[in-house]
Amino acid sequence: MARVALLAGSTALALLVGLAAAEGARVVVTVDQPGDVTATAAPAPERRAADQAPHVIISVTGFQPPQDGAVQAVVKAQREDTGTEQEIGRFGIFPHIAFKAEPSKAQRFALPLPKELASGASVHLKVYLVPFRGEGKGAWLEVGGAEIR
Repeated sequence: MARVALLAGSTALALLVGLAAAEGARVVVTVDQPGDVTATAAPAPERRAADQAPHVIISVTGFQPPQDGAVQAVVKAQREDTGTEQEIGRFGIFPHIAFKAEPSKAQRFALPLPKELASGASVHLKVYLVPFRGEGKGAWLEVGGAEIR
């Protein structure tokens, strides 16, 4: 009986460590500091149908708007063959207010992924926070992860 309790306890600890590691994978992006994110293929049941175009789903788990003005996220995918970046989309947070969320309650944004970039199991993304009104001072965006579907 003691072995069962010990095994259950160590399994629970392993799960908590895994969750903490996943939590630590979040990337904070500011106007001055873009963030690097790797989008990985979705688990088999969540993959897209063969006739659907590939998309990157970006999960945003936190946001702080700028002191003045507004910002938007610009997402670029890095091409493996040349290393150059290709913009794949932009999005803004609405409502434009501060929030912090658990991964299950993250705001999610789908961006089309060109087929030539969707050929592998993962895609390297760079997320920029760009002011489109004002200077964007004090703004940050927390990316909780990205997935190819």
